[in-house]
Amino acid sequence: NKTWFERAVDKAVAFKRFSVLTALSALGKLFGASNSRLFATVLEELASGVYHRILPEELIKRAELEGRPLGPGRMAKAWKDSFMQGIKDAAQVLKTGESELDVRFSSKGGHDTGWMEYPGIIHAAIKSPVKRMMFEFAFQKLAKAYIESTPKDKFNPAELADPTSLLNIRLSMEAYKFANRSIFLQDNVVTKTFNMVIKMLESKAGGDFGKYIAKSMRILMPIVKVPTNIIGESFQYVGGLPIGLLKFGKAWKNGFDKLEPEQADAILRNFKKGSIGAGLMLLGYFAPGFAGGYYSPEDRRKIGDIKAGGFRLFGVDIPPWLIHSPMFEAIQFGATMRRLV
Repeated sequence: NKTWFERAVDKAVAFKRFSVLTALSALGKLFGASNSRLFATVLEELASGVYHRILPEELIKRAELEGRPLGPGRMAKAWKDSFMQGIKDAAQVLKTGESELDVRFSSKGGHDTGWMEYPGIIHAAIKSPVKRMMFEFAFQKLAKAYIESTPKDKFNPAELADPTSLLNIRLSMEAYKFANRSIFLQDNVVTKTFNMVIKMLESKAGGDFGKYIAKSMRILMPIVKVPTNIIGESFQYVGGLPIGLLKFGKAWKNGFDKLEPEQADAILRNFKKGSIGAGLMLLGYFAPGFAGGYYSPEDRRKIGDIKAGGFRLFGVDIPPWLIHSPMFEAIQFGATMRRLV
């Protein structure tokens, strides 16, 4: 049984989350991030086609998700076929708090559908079509990798198509993880550490003081996973190439055959995002009239300059929250470098 103070703090956490999610800028960021995800995926597939040809075959074979381009035709078909199901997913989320994918593959169970939680449900519903499209895209890539790596005499198309088979379930689970990553809902080091600290403080060892500290942390940071994942992916666009090269060099030294598929995928993901980010940073650097760059204490902007974090397209200022995507942060980084030199 919780004390009146603990119940009051729980309400405060819920209200803080409610106020963050109902802000107009939050909805703008949501639409911007969802739409830019599809565009970013197209660019990454183009980059995948290049790396597929120049990187060692042993690495490509290990990278089940990131190593093989699906091709524009199959990619468009996967998205077209899954879009309407994504609309149905959105309706199911609004009704029950979970999509069909969540029911099948999430281990978290049901969601609270109280009125204070409804803004979060609306956010999940808006992201559902993109999540379903990215799930189908990832499943098709994983299926392609499986077909290419399986001898013809051992390949069973019926097993791949059967949603109850162990093979289909395994590929679907991996595709579900990819879909969650595409909407910034994957677990990361920061969220794992944050939740571990919270649990430690709320345990008996933490005592009453620990519980109060934990509640205060939840009030200050009601939403942790999405913003930290956005920051993490932004770093991949800015620094993915050197990170990918370091991981590639280590894998080359130890042998690509020792890589797990997730490790091989991480190398290719850093290469692809880093390559795209490098081009976008150059755009931000050499097109000063396009992006405002980040704010710095030495910032001396003139009247008419683009605001920090903003974009200007055909003379029209676009607010930062409307183009909220890790990919666009690379442009801002390049613009910042130009302002500092």
